[in-house]
Amino acid sequence: IAISVGPLSGRVTAKQINDAVQDALASGIPEVHVLGWAFEANVGEVKSALESRGNVKVELVMIRPDTLVEGLKATQPEMLFSPLALPDVEVARETNGAGEAQFRVTLKGVAIFDRKRRTTEYKSADSGYVSAWYLDEDYDGDCFVDCQMFFDFKKKLSLSKLGVEVPDEEFALRLTSEPFPMRGYKRIAVKVVDVYGNESTV
Repeated sequence: IAISVGPLSGRVTAKQINDAVQDALASGIPEVHVLGWAFEANVGEVKSALESRGNVKVELVMIRPDTLVEGLKATQPEMLFSPLALPDVEVARETNGAGEAQFRVTLKGVAIFDRKRRTTEYKSADSGYVSAWYLDEDYDGDCFVDCQMFFDFKKKLSLSKLGVEVPDEEFALRLTSEPFPMRGYKRIAVKVVDVYGNESTV
């Protein structure tokens, strides 16, 4: 296999993946593993496009960000790497009362990597494995901006000291976003954090 490692203070880009694949194919290597601490949101599309040509297999591997902390001793080396999972989302177009187009995003699921069992399984969004997800309604391809945020609190928090009453359902993970209009970049991004701390963006 060929191995390509991303920068310490940056993200693995589509160009890095393309370059690594071209170098590997030129050397007769059919499998490329791209490792990084962070990835651009479009890497899933790039991986699919490259593999659809049938000549190469691409693995995207996340390195735990805390490995960059100076003085940190890795007590469980087998937990330092995990496959990059891409959220499964659905975008629906609808029309508001003024006849204007708007959109809603529904989180359907995500592939979860269990570091102890070293296996990856697809989990539906309501299975309890998603801790939080975030929506950038107008993704510029570079900077992820949290426009909508959804959390699974697991249990109702006590807010009685603040004199605030919040319905129980507000503490459960919402799977469908609020409606929003199309904006300048005409592209969205969704980031998911699972219960194991794995973060993935599509």
